[in-house]
Amino acid sequence: MKNQNSLEIALSGFAKNANMGEVDTAKLKETLKATVLKQTGTSNKDAPVISDEEFLVFLTVANKYQLNPFTSEIYAFPSKKGIIPIVGVDGWYSIINRQPTFQGFEFNYSEENITIEGAKICPTWCEAIIYRSDRTAPIKIREYLDEVYRPSTYQGPWQTHTKRMLRHKALIQCGRAAFGFSGLYDEDEGYRIVESQSNETTSSESPKKNFEDLKKSVQALNLNLRLHEDEAIVVGNTFQKDSLLKQLGFSKNYKNEYTTKVLVETKAVEAPKEIATPTLDFENTSSSNIPDIKIPPINNQDEFKDFLASLGLTVDIKTSVDGQTWARLAGNTEGLQAVITQLGFEEKKGMLVANISHLALKTIPL
Repeated sequence: MKNQNSLEIALSGFAKNANMGEVDTAKLKETLKATVLKQTGTSNKDAPVISDEEFLVFLTVANKYQLNPFTSEIYAFPSKKGIIPIVGVDGWYSIINRQPTFQGFEFNYSEENITIEGAKICPTWCEAIIYRSDRTAPIKIREYLDEVYRPSTYQGPWQTHTKRMLRHKALIQCGRAAFGFSGLYDEDEGYRIVESQSNETTSSESPKKNFEDLKKSVQALNLNLRLHEDEAIVVGNTFQKDSLLKQLGFSKNYKNEYTTKVLVETKAVEAPKEIATPTLDFENTSSSNIPDIKIPPINNQDEFKDFLASLGLTVDIKTSVDGQTWARLAGNTEGLQAVITQLGFEEKKGMLVANISHLALKTIPL
């Protein structure tokens, strides 16, 4: 009874906002219920019935923002979790223009253009700017085409009027930021919500398929698959292949991509082998394993590095904060322990280092 009274109050409020005068709320209710629901692929006879509770929510939103369903300023999408109030482009412009502090808007566009498959050439981004009388700085929101573009298997508005749709998206998001509109969705968002709910049902009911097996089936359609975690995503032009992809268990996500959950075989990965750190065997330096290498006179750091390079070794030279110069050795030191010991190298913290502060930076010619 309480809901019924609330519904009658909402219907009366709607009639008043629409300047309809005295109306039969019962007839108005039936008329609105028959017209506000926009189909998303089902026929009218299969359309879900709107409960009074859902209808009350819809009317509350319409009354709050003074939007008229009869002029398509607001309508509803059916979904598995109730109806979704959708505000048309005219509705967004209407509520933005009615805000008391609204002082106008303008748009900026990127100098670079982009062409997405199926769409017309369009600026990469569009920036909407809204001015408010009670703000010192305008509100700016930038929307990028590659993030908001909605692919379609037919020539929809995004394909025929790409620039206009990008401009609409920018203004809608800027209006939200400027005036805090809540509980409202545009048509693109409505479709994405419905599709995401459909995907949730599909993923919970359908058994997962092997990724490699599914990939072969998709490639037979001249398409390909990419893998993201446990989700397979169709890559390529799916035009006129929707029914075949659905038979394979795919459904569209909020990005309008065909996806499905898959089983991914994981192969055991061998643990990486430990790489031995070069060390000096100070206790085993007998004459049998000391190569016959003579150390030439070394007068500067360049000669020091050149000699080590002749042994296939490299050295990194740095000066410490106390002014001491240190050389750090890298490379295979097998069989060279005696030589590098004579050069002053010793093991410290797993590294072979030598103090070469006594060596000049370079030889200065006379």
